[in-house]
Amino acid sequence: MIDKSKVGQLALEIAERVKALRQLVRDGATDGNLDDSILAHEVFMIGTATKRLAEKCDVEIP
Repeated sequence: MIDKSKVGQLALEIAERVKALRQLVRDGATDGNLDDSILAHEVFMIGTATKRLAEKCDVEIP
């Protein structure tokens, strides 16, 4: 059985990471100083949270 509270928490984590990534891109585009290592970390964290969410839902990400 899927634990809806854990799935919801993971969905919120993904949403927060996406929001942070959008802000980083906006800020970097504005001041011309886009830090690749920070962007790479945020993308990695989004991928990790998405993988955990998929596992909770018994879905395989290709």
